[in-house]
Amino acid sequence: MLRIAVDEISENGLEVQQDLVRAWVEPLIGPQFYGRDPFVKAAFALNRAGHTVIVRGHLSGGLAFVCSRCAEEASFQVDHSFTHVFIEAAAKATNVPGEMDSDEDLEVTYYDGDAVELEPLVAEEIVLALPVAPKCSDGCKGICQNCGKNLNEGPCSCASDVVDPRWARLKEIKI
Repeated sequence: MLRIAVDEISENGLEVQQDLVRAWVEPLIGPQFYGRDPFVKAAFALNRAGHTVIVRGHLSGGLAFVCSRCAEEASFQVDHSFTHVFIEAAAKATNVPGEMDSDEDLEVTYYDGDAVELEPLVAEEIVLALPVAPKCSDGCKGICQNCGKNLNEGPCSCASDVVDPRWARLKEIKI
Protein backbone atom coordinates (compact mmCIF):
# COMPACT_ATOMS: atom_id res chain seq x y z
CA MET A 1 0.00 0.00 0.00
CA LEU A 2 2.73 2.48 0.93
CA ARG A 3 5.70 1.24 -1.07
CA ILE A 4 7.77 4.01 -2.67
CA ALA A 5 10.42 3.25 -5.29
CA VAL A 6 13.63 5.11 -4.41
CA ASP A 7 14.25 5.94 -8.09
CA GLU A 8 10.95 7.88 -8.19
CA ILE A 9 12.31 10.37 -5.64
CA SER A 10 13.82 13.22 -7.65
CA GLU A 11 16.47 15.61 -6.33
CA ASN A 12 13.60 18.03 -5.58
CA GLY A 13 11.91 15.35 -3.49
CA LEU A 14 8.56 13.62 -3.76
CA GLU A 15 5.29 14.38 -2.05
CA VAL A 16 2.78 11.58 -1.52
CA GLN A 17 -0.67 11.65 0.05
CA GLN A 18 -2.59 8.56 1.07
CA ASP A 19 -5.97 8.05 2.69
CA LEU A 20 -5.70 5.26 5.25
CA VAL A 21 -9.10 3.58 5.29
CA ARG A 22 -10.85 2.80 8.55
CA ALA A 23 -10.53 -0.98 8.03
CA TRP A 24 -6.72 -0.62 7.95
CA VAL A 25 -6.49 1.81 10.90
CA GLU A 26 -8.90 0.21 13.41
CA PRO A 27 -6.87 -2.97 14.13
CA LEU A 28 -3.92 -0.73 15.08
CA ILE A 29 -5.74 1.54 17.50
CA GLY A 30 -7.29 -1.12 19.73
CA PRO A 31 -10.74 -1.43 21.24
CA GLN A 32 -10.75 1.89 23.13
CA PHE A 33 -10.45 3.97 19.94
CA TYR A 34 -12.52 3.69 16.79
CA GLY A 35 -12.77 5.56 13.54
CA ARG A 36 -15.03 8.60 13.37
CA ASP A 37 -13.94 9.79 9.94
CA PRO A 38 -13.94 7.34 7.03
CA PHE A 39 -10.14 7.54 6.86
CA VAL A 40 -6.98 9.02 8.36
CA LYS A 41 -5.00 11.20 5.97
CA ALA A 42 -1.27 10.62 5.60
CA ALA A 43 1.01 13.09 3.83
CA PHE A 44 4.68 12.42 3.15
CA ALA A 45 7.59 14.50 1.86
CA LEU A 46 10.44 12.23 0.79
CA ASN A 47 13.97 13.42 0.01
CA ARG A 48 16.88 11.33 -1.14
CA ALA A 49 20.60 11.76 -0.63
CA GLY A 50 22.45 8.87 -2.24
CA HIS A 51 21.21 5.69 -0.55
CA THR A 52 19.47 7.57 2.26
CA VAL A 53 15.80 8.52 2.17
CA ILE A 54 14.41 11.02 4.67
CA VAL A 55 10.66 10.85 5.23
CA ARG A 56 8.75 13.68 6.86
CA GLY A 57 5.19 12.63 7.49
CA HIS A 58 1.97 14.01 8.91
CA LEU A 59 -1.12 12.08 10.02
CA SER A 60 -4.51 13.73 10.50
CA GLY A 61 -8.05 12.54 11.00
CA GLY A 62 -10.84 12.12 13.48
CA LEU A 63 -11.21 9.26 15.93
CA ALA A 64 -13.56 8.63 18.80
CA PHE A 65 -12.78 6.92 22.10
CA VAL A 66 -14.23 5.87 25.42
CA CYS A 67 -13.01 8.15 28.24
CA SER A 68 -10.75 6.30 30.67
CA ARG A 69 -12.37 8.07 33.64
CA CYS A 70 -16.10 8.42 32.97
CA ALA A 71 -16.61 5.86 30.15
CA GLU A 72 -18.40 8.42 27.95
CA GLU A 73 -17.68 8.75 24.24
CA ALA A 74 -15.48 11.64 23.17
CA SER A 75 -13.68 12.69 20.02
CA PHE A 76 -9.94 12.82 19.36
CA GLN A 77 -8.27 14.64 16.49
CA VAL A 78 -5.11 12.96 15.22
CA ASP A 79 -2.54 15.64 14.31
CA HIS A 80 0.86 13.98 14.39
CA SER A 81 4.10 14.80 12.54
CA PHE A 82 7.19 12.62 12.36
CA THR A 83 10.55 12.26 10.61
CA HIS A 84 12.26 8.98 9.81
CA VAL A 85 15.44 7.96 7.98
CA PHE A 86 15.76 4.95 5.67
CA ILE A 87 19.23 3.72 4.68
CA GLU A 88 19.96 1.07 2.08
CA ALA A 89 21.07 -2.13 3.82
CA ALA A 90 24.13 -2.44 1.54
CA ALA A 91 25.33 0.96 2.80
CA LYS A 92 25.23 -0.31 6.40
CA ALA A 93 28.23 -2.57 5.74
CA THR A 94 30.27 0.37 4.40
CA ASN A 95 30.00 2.56 7.52
CA VAL A 96 33.22 4.07 8.76
CA PRO A 97 34.06 2.59 12.20
CA GLY A 98 33.13 4.98 14.97
CA GLU A 99 30.62 6.97 12.91
CA MET A 100 27.55 4.77 13.22
CA ASP A 101 28.53 1.51 14.91
CA SER A 102 25.09 0.45 16.10
CA ASP A 103 21.40 1.00 15.44
CA GLU A 104 21.22 2.83 18.78
CA ASP A 105 23.25 5.76 17.43
CA LEU A 106 20.55 6.86 15.02
CA GLU A 107 16.96 5.75 14.71
CA VAL A 108 16.85 4.40 11.19
CA THR A 109 15.31 1.63 9.14
CA TYR A 110 17.44 -0.30 6.70
CA TYR A 111 15.79 -1.24 3.41
CA ASP A 112 16.68 -3.85 0.81
CA GLY A 113 16.02 -3.53 -2.87
CA ASP A 114 14.81 -0.49 -4.72
CA ALA A 115 11.89 0.68 -2.53
CA VAL A 116 11.11 1.88 0.99
CA GLU A 117 8.11 0.41 2.77
CA LEU A 118 6.22 3.09 4.71
CA GLU A 119 3.34 0.93 5.97
CA PRO A 120 5.08 -0.40 9.15
CA LEU A 121 6.33 3.10 9.94
CA VAL A 122 2.85 4.61 9.56
CA ALA A 123 1.34 1.87 11.72
CA GLU A 124 3.86 2.62 14.48
CA GLU A 125 3.33 6.39 14.24
CA ILE A 126 -0.46 6.02 14.47
CA VAL A 127 -0.07 4.08 17.71
CA LEU A 128 2.41 6.66 19.07
CA ALA A 129 -0.01 9.49 18.25
CA LEU A 130 -2.68 8.13 20.61
CA PRO A 131 -2.84 9.01 24.31
CA VAL A 132 -2.32 6.11 26.72
CA ALA A 133 -5.28 6.95 28.96
CA PRO A 134 -7.52 9.31 26.98
CA LYS A 135 -9.83 11.65 28.88
CA CYS A 136 -12.88 13.47 27.54
CA SER A 137 -11.56 16.64 29.25
CA ASP A 138 -8.81 17.65 31.65
CA GLY A 139 -11.39 18.25 34.36
CA CYS A 140 -13.16 14.88 34.00
CA LYS A 141 -14.29 13.71 37.45
CA GLY A 142 -14.87 10.09 36.47
CA ILE A 143 -17.48 7.81 37.99
CA CYS A 144 -18.34 7.01 41.61
CA GLN A 145 -16.64 3.82 42.80
CA ASN A 146 -19.71 2.79 44.75
CA CYS A 147 -22.79 3.63 42.69
CA GLY A 148 -21.26 4.17 39.22
CA LYS A 149 -22.78 7.63 38.65
CA ASN A 150 -20.97 9.93 36.24
CA LEU A 151 -19.62 12.65 38.57
CA ASN A 152 -19.42 15.13 35.68
CA GLU A 153 -23.24 15.27 35.84
CA GLY A 154 -23.21 16.16 39.54
CA PRO A 155 -22.39 14.62 42.90
CA CYS A 156 -23.86 11.31 44.01
CA SER A 157 -25.44 10.52 47.37
CA CYS A 158 -22.75 8.04 48.46
CA ALA A 159 -20.89 8.68 51.70
CA SER A 160 -17.54 10.29 50.99
CA ASP A 161 -15.74 8.75 53.98
CA VAL A 162 -16.23 5.12 52.97
CA VAL A 163 -13.03 3.20 53.65
CA ASP A 164 -12.05 0.07 51.79
CA PRO A 165 -12.22 -2.72 54.42
CA ARG A 166 -8.81 -3.97 53.35
CA TRP A 167 -7.30 -0.67 54.56
CA ALA A 168 -9.52 -0.13 57.63
CA ARG A 169 -6.91 -1.44 60.10
CA LEU A 170 -4.58 1.42 59.09
CA LYS A 171 -6.93 3.88 60.84
CA GLU A 172 -6.02 2.25 64.16
CA ILE A 173 -2.33 3.17 63.83
CA LYS A 174 -1.30 6.05 66.10
CA ILE A 175 1.67 8.07 64.98
